[in-house]
Amino acid sequence: MLLWDGDLIKCELSSVENQKCHKGQVQEIFLDEGELITAGSDGSVKIWDFETIDGADVIEEDAMFPMEPMSEMEVGEGVNIVSMCKTVTENNNDTNSMWLAQDASGGIWKLDISVSLTKKAPELIQSYHAGPIRGLAPCPYTHMVASIGADGTVRVFDYLRKTTLVSKKYKYGGSCILWPGRNVDSLMST
Repeated sequence: MLLWDGDLIKCELSSVENQKCHKGQVQEIFLDEGELITAGSDGSVKIWDFETIDGADVIEEDAMFPMEPMSEMEVGEGVNIVSMCKTVTENNNDTNSMWLAQDASGGIWKLDISVSLTKKAPELIQSYHAGPIRGLAPCPYTHMVASIGADGTVRVFDYLRKTTLVSKKYKYGGSCILWPGRNVDSLMST
């Protein structure tokens, strides 16, 4: 991560081992209650002490400022975070905050990124197509709809219960989908 001072680069933040802050691209940066929060394509969320970063001072030749995050979380294996937002709920004069993250595969994650020993593990709360939906096919006999996406997934959704019944990923994306009629499959098993 680069720290800017006006229109000049002041220094580059790195880990103590002189490694980059994330193993991939930093996708999101937030300043929240004196903490700098970064989320990366490597699937990790890191919390940095903003006061330490703001006071970073380096020798001109090196321009590296080594520091470790106050806390970090690996969301999941193969997760590529593309977006995050903070949610705040109030209950009986008690305020709780939680973060939601979207990954490049269409997953929505609930994250507790608090700096504490009792923080909760990341929870995948919903999964969607990871890109455009190319086709929809409503079932003519019941309250389901099938969808196919550019990401190669086919999903069957129960729109009354608001749940995904089946999700299957294929190597290539599709462009249209058709729900076969009873004259094609009388048992409705395909």
